[in-house]
Amino acid sequence: MDSLLITFLSVLLAECGNRPQLLAARLASRFQGSRIIWLAAFLALSANALIAAYAGSFVAEMISEDPVQLFIAIAYLFAAISMVWRPRSINLLENWKVGPFWTSSLGVFIVQFGDRAQFLTLAQAARTPAWGFTALGGFLGSAIIFF
Repeated sequence: MDSLLITFLSVLLAECGNRPQLLAARLASRFQGSRIIWLAAFLALSANALIAAYAGSFVAEMISEDPVQLFIAIAYLFAAISMVWRPRSINLLENWKVGPFWTSSLGVFIVQFGDRAQFLTLAQAARTPAWGFTALGGFLGSAIIFF
């Protein structure tokens, strides 16, 4: 349970004003249908959290505790450093002709993939055997910003 809370709080703080939320907000104004955009964004965020948590559990089986602690420290350090920089401009995916749901879900998934929230979730999942709780905490920390 502690992995859920730690991941939730760290991802919540790291995701404030990050690119997935800005992309989803701009796509919602572009497509005039915010419910489908938010549903697609939530699916993309949950997929990213599950991938990160599963990868963290996979990494934890291969290395000992000391490298895991170092990885966690580096993930938090780089998340803190990246919060100082202003996010790059966001492509509104105007050339994508796959509809609002697929544009939003794939766009948010791509923007979120390899982002600081995913690395924080991966690092916390490597620390604990309960990677499902870590995935849930990472998803909730990313998704609560949308409200």
